[in-house]
Amino acid sequence: MHFALEGLAGSDALELAAQILADNNIARPPREGLIDLMKFLGGHPLSLQLVLPRLGEVQSVEKLMMIVALLLHLVNSARWR
Repeated sequence: MHFALEGLAGSDALELAAQILADNNIARPPREGLIDLMKFLGGHPLSLQLVLPRLGEVQSVEKLMMIVALLLHLVNSARWR
């Protein structure tokens, strides 16, 4: 059985993101980029907890979204082999 879980509401996702960034001593990126990342990740708490700490290494929301998209593509491609 498969259940599709929805992510957090926008304001809740941003609040969680702010806490994750603060916990990891990462400067908050521009709001627009952060909102785009929240939408890209679907506001899912686990995704936010896994991806946001990487902002300290990548330094760009856009680059991080490209990396995550590539990883998702690779995972999805591997499923069908």
